[in-house]
Amino acid sequence: MGVKNLQANVDSRLVANQMNETYVTKETNKIRYMEKVKALTSSFKAFSIKQVPRSENKKADALSKIASKSFAHLSKQVLLEELKEKSISAMEVLAVVEEEGDTWMTPIFKYLRDGTLLVEMKKARAVRCKSWRFAKINETLYKKSFLGPWLRCVGLHQANYVLREIHEGSCSMHAGKRSVMAKA
Repeated sequence: MGVKNLQANVDSRLVANQMNETYVTKETNKIRYMEKVKALTSSFKAFSIKQVPRSENKKADALSKIASKSFAHLSKQVLLEELKEKSISAMEVLAVVEEEGDTWMTPIFKYLRDGTLLVEMKKARAVRCKSWRFAKINETLYKKSFLGPWLRCVGLHQANYVLREIHEGSCSMHAGKRSVMAKA
């Protein structure tokens, strides 16, 4: 669109002061939203946000009333987009290293995708018993963890790349074995 200067008007004093760094953001979700907003606003030459008192905010009140009602009557007059998920929940993938051939993940992945098991009874039973701890999301295998985030499963080449990147890559941690493994 070619916008270089942007001024945003909000009715929330909290949001305005957090963006202007008058208030400190403490909640993890709000911190993630702030990072997302700062990344988006960095493309503008000038960006400012200001709080508008409710008495002077008739346009925003009208829009909020529209949003709380049915959308059927607005089909040709106003374009609306309903967001199904939070914008901070999107995952970014920076680099992908492809694995060649079968890895340790292949039997579990095939079982979750197609329900196919190995011919050997002991190995098939082991795959079936392990599979409840894994999930297939967008053709990628993840291991469910109890308290932390889901862990992405990687093969030998990907694991080698991840460890090298942590140790000597852009972050260049140059730490010991335990620290590098914990970071991975």
